Amino acid sequence: MKKFLSLFAASAMCMCMAVSCSSPEKELIGKWEMPSLSEAGMDCGGLEFKEGGKGSLFMDTSSIIHAEDKDIYVGEGDDAFVFEEKFVEFDGKTLKVNVNDNDMLTMERTGKEDSSTYDGEYKLISGLLYDQIVSGILEGNDEMKKEDLSVVMGIDGKKTEMTYNDVFDYKADKKKIEISGWASFLGSADENGKISSEYSIKDGKLEIKSESGDTEKLTKMS
Repeated sequence: MKKFLSLFAASAMCMCMAVSCSSPEKELIGKWEMPSLSEAGMDCGGLEFKEGGKGSLFMDTSSIIHAEDKDIYVGEGDDAFVFEEKFVEFDGKTLKVNVNDNDMLTMERTGKEDSSTYDGEYKLISGLLYDQIVSGILEGNDEMKKEDLSVVMGIDGKKTEMTYNDVFDYKADKKKIEISGWASFLGSADENGKISSEYSIKDGKLEIKSESGDTEKLTKMS
């Protein structure tokens, strides 16, 4: 019995040590704001590293598309184009913007149906606006196909946030991170479609060195 208790105590100690000592990938998990997206015209955006080696790109798209009452605005200020409510079909689940039988945007709510408000999360399905929204992420990436993309948009009043789910894969050790898929912010991928870069995490800051030698600096959001 004494031998069993000793082994049990040793095993428990090993488990506690394993939990307390986070792996490099564990440190990356979460949402990180990327300032370069703001420089590209986004209000806010960044990367989300998920468990299992998958990653997503998210951005505040309020200045590109948003809702006001039951109208859909594309663009902002004097350049905004308004799809009035008469062009919007909404049954609480599916939201369609249709002009003269032309599909401008079709998306489906991911949560509970509610026809009283547009607020909620939607998966983008089709439409001319959808094609424009995904074109940037597909540009220069022959491995990524439109039909494989999962793009969701959250609507909260006049605010919208677009998330491109699982658009890159990553692996990390203590010094290097290897990204495949959408990784254009780091440079050009090798013949295997991967980019390997040095990185560091300290005090809620993630720094990734790009192929050109520049450093992408991200701040932990959650």
